[in-house]
Amino acid sequence: KKLNPEFIHPHAANIIKESQALHWHQEQPFLSASMYLEWCVVRRAKETGTTVLLDGQGADEVLAGYQYYFPSHQRDQLYSADLFSLAKNTYLFNSRIKREAHRYENSERRINSSVALDTLGLSKAALKELYLRIKVRKTPEDDQSAGLPKNQRYNGLRTLLARGLLYDMLPNNLHSADCNGMAHSIETRFPYIDYDLVDWCLKLPNDLLIKHGWQKYILRQAARGIVPDDIRWRVDKVGFAAPQDNWLRGDLKEWAYDKLFNGPIVDLEAYDRSVIESFWSKHQSGEEDVSWALWRWISLNEWLMLFKDNVWKSA
Repeated sequence: KKLNPEFIHPHAANIIKESQALHWHQEQPFLSASMYLEWCVVRRAKETGTTVLLDGQGADEVLAGYQYYFPSHQRDQLYSADLFSLAKNTYLFNSRIKREAHRYENSERRINSSVALDTLGLSKAALKELYLRIKVRKTPEDDQSAGLPKNQRYNGLRTLLARGLLYDMLPNNLHSADCNGMAHSIETRFPYIDYDLVDWCLKLPNDLLIKHGWQKYILRQAARGIVPDDIRWRVDKVGFAAPQDNWLRGDLKEWAYDKLFNGPIVDLEAYDRSVIESFWSKHQSGEEDVSWALWRWISLNEWLMLFKDNVWKSA
């Protein structure tokens, strides 16, 4: 059956109008403006008469799809002396990323071409490991959080996956997806976190997660004949990343300034106006993208305003 895609084009100016409603439904502060993108997608789905959405949340967390997982896999292969696979994975991963980056203007907004450890980074990791083995002669104490692997220094990839599944990435993403769905009377379902599938994936060897420089390798293979090859083997896949750095310098500038320097946050013990002013100046000058640090305070203030204005009771 042919699918008719729907496209959305979120505008920064609309965040100002909808921020309070978004925070009311999320019931907590959130880390980036990307939450608004999901809000717009779900709302558009409701407008088309859709009542149930299948969501891809969990595939990256279960199958090591995020780019930042790759350096941990490199260290694991280095520490286990799997040097041939390390060299092959690193070369293929880097060559694809750098080749893809040349296709885009301002490619750093889409692709982190330096995410993998280079020769210097691997050498430092090797020296650190040698020092720990010879001088310290013991493994540092592991995080005792439930569900994390023992001997985490040699299970870096598995530790990141477990932490993402249990404690940060996936719980946060599921919370936001559920709240955005319920805000628009949409049922959101997540086939990639079916417990039988997750249990099975957790038993897969690392080289089925990352192989020949490809992440989510087994999923790409499983999709053969179902998903077109140019999608199945694409390199430039990105997440729901809002251009919040540009928005805070543009349409959201005045609104963001007010949220950062007025309202309930200024009475918090942790609030340091001079530090936030420094971040603001760096960001507005283009010296450094600190939009994530700024957005946390903006979102916290907006959330606290719901209490101050008694919006929780009035809805």
